[in-house]
Amino acid sequence: MRPSGFIVLKKRFPLRSMWAVLAVCAGLMLSPTLSAAQEGNIARDLANPFSSLWSIVNQINFNQLKGGLFKESHTQFNWNLQPVMPLPLNGLYNLINRPVFPYYKNPYLDSAGEIAYASGLGDIQLASLIVPNKTEGIIYGLGVTLIAPTAKDSVHIGQGLWQAGPTAGLFYVSKQFVAGVFPQHWHAVSGVDNEHPSTRLTNLQYAVSYLPTPELTIFTSNNILIDWTKDPENRWTVPVGIGVSYLFTFGKMPISIGINYQTIVKHPADLPHQESIVRLTFTPVIPSPFAKKEE
Repeated sequence: MRPSGFIVLKKRFPLRSMWAVLAVCAGLMLSPTLSAAQEGNIARDLANPFSSLWSIVNQINFNQLKGGLFKESHTQFNWNLQPVMPLPLNGLYNLINRPVFPYYKNPYLDSAGEIAYASGLGDIQLASLIVPNKTEGIIYGLGVTLIAPTAKDSVHIGQGLWQAGPTAGLFYVSKQFVAGVFPQHWHAVSGVDNEHPSTRLTNLQYAVSYLPTPELTIFTSNNILIDWTKDPENRWTVPVGIGVSYLFTFGKMPISIGINYQTIVKHPADLPHQESIVRLTFTPVIPSPFAKKEE
């Protein structure tokens, strides 16, 4: 996220790439319905980022930004399209692939000091982890995470850098309870110049979910951001929040819808920062092409 700046953006990034991804997702959604081998506690598996469930997460965020040169609060729109595609390795482990295709509409100050908006596809992220093939108990994952400089506007929307680093995770999963942490860390590996300074950024997701029924999930899921290139007063963004989601079926396709509110309890003192987040989610569950078919 790069909400500040002083150059008026005259062109907008075309959404062709995003629509292409949506077309692929739509094709998957029209494939056969889930087999009995894939059914079970679907809501619990959606709360577990290391499950073997295939899904298409649509995360729509309305972020309130303030601070720095922003004298008043302004809304940043962010849509994250996140296909989750676990691949079986040898029956004992899975390779979890979680790409994120972000779309932004970012506020910034133009050369006249007025609020303008930059829109387009942001920098695409990919996390790939090897995890044990299990549905309950202690589940861990180890892997790598990448950020590709796909944003055409590398000042207001992207960072203009190739970034890479380690990722890991540790979750406890039971029938009605999921809790754990999922950290990712990126360091710039190329593209650093005067306009695009080097990065050292950590994203630490912490989540707790309670499922009173097979359809209803009450949860908190938040991302602590740590920018190690900043001084301690401007390094941390720490949100807390609460959310609820419900699982229903459209035809025979399971779909989860949810809403989540977060407030930022610690944020940068002198830089533009998030004040609050309203997050809507829409997650169709799709059949894995690797699932065993029923006779």
